[in-house]
Amino acid sequence: MDKKAFTLVEAALAAALAAIVGVVIFATFSSGLRLWQRRQEGASVRSVALLFERMQRDIENGCPYGTWALRGNATQFEFPSLAGYLSTPWGQAPAPGRILYVWDAETGKVLRSVASVAEEKEGTFKAAQDVLSGVERFTLSYYYLQRPQKEYVWSEQWPPEQANVKEGAWPLAVRLEATLREDKKTYDVVKIFSLSLGE
Repeated sequence: MDKKAFTLVEAALAAALAAIVGVVIFATFSSGLRLWQRRQEGASVRSVALLFERMQRDIENGCPYGTWALRGNATQFEFPSLAGYLSTPWGQAPAPGRILYVWDAETGKVLRSVASVAEEKEGTFKAAQDVLSGVERFTLSYYYLQRPQKEYVWSEQWPPEQANVKEGAWPLAVRLEATLREDKKTYDVVKIFSLSLGE
């Protein structure tokens, strides 16, 4: 018997072994690719969740302070809040400040700026932080009770021009609507922040 050639059984075994190794390699590669894609898709969702959490915390710390009032339009939102710190003999203490969220349509970024009372008096402000990127559309609206008609309405400006609203009043809620683009996908998000100081 000649031992230089493969038998049919040996060839079938080699083909089966190659098929099994190929399936294992393909399964490992495809599951790794799916995990990578899921992680990439989740990046914008996590960024939006962090923005919502930060805005909620800032709004919850909101407080009327002197002549500073809540002001806003469709693309920016400014309000007094416990945003700064004062040095005291006992350490750092929260101090009133002003927080501004603004959407820059050219760069597609939402920026956050903070100025404490002392910084505002000195005319120095901290540089704006990029809190969300890839934003194609960003709209803010403000919910309030229209006094004469006793109707609840949304306005894209605060304080509204044609409404009977007290000086320095806060809206009942702020609604944020945004469209985010990541690669070839777009995500629409809506969040309503209720304001405990709203009237």
